[in-house]
Amino acid sequence: MVKIIVLSMDTEIGKNRREKLNYDYEWFKCVSGEEIIDKFNFRYNTCQKLKDATASCFNSHLKMMKKIVDEKLNDVVICEDDSIKVYDIDTSNINEICLFGGVIRHPSNWKEDNKWRKEHVDDIVNNFKEGLNKIDYDKFRWSGTYAIYYPTYEKTNELLNNILNSKKKYCHLDVFLSKTKLINYLYFPTPFMSCDEGITQINIAQGLVKDYKVLGKNKKNKISDKV
Repeated sequence: MVKIIVLSMDTEIGKNRREKLNYDYEWFKCVSGEEIIDKFNFRYNTCQKLKDATASCFNSHLKMMKKIVDEKLNDVVICEDDSIKVYDIDTSNINEICLFGGVIRHPSNWKEDNKWRKEHVDDIVNNFKEGLNKIDYDKFRWSGTYAIYYPTYEKTNELLNNILNSKKKYCHLDVFLSKTKLINYLYFPTPFMSCDEGITQINIAQGLVKDYKVLGKNKKNKISDKV
């Protein structure tokens, strides 16, 4: 049976977000990113609050991976607290770390991303087969760490070591993992969707995200219609 670990802040905001979740989970409290913040390459005008939040999110995911390795856990989904389950999934034949949710993005240019997604994302998503798909980084990249599947602790340990030993500067975790191509598979259709009311790496609230598409902020309160 799949074990779900949810990353969430020990605050009133975190509590309110967790109360919306529609599945059983183990709560993993966010940790400080102070110990790794010197590994980041922030823009000169990034405020300290955003630096701290970015490092905290990155480090919290690292600590959750370490928990999987230390406790020898298999068949685990790490979720953030904006992840809503869409359907149960048989994971017995999934042997790779893969996305269980996310957003398809322009392969190389953030400035062109919005226009590119409107023109290309439907064609890309419509070509996904049901089940596991190999990510073609020549055609697209991805964002969103709200639901990632870890099949075994050995695979998790490999990913963790690749991150810790990387010579590249850290950034937002999803951007880092996509840029370094450390995750190479996604699952379609997505077992989880995101009801994102916070700030993303492009500094906007995206609303509802499902099947690698941004459905928009006007959809975010209509979860029951989408599950």
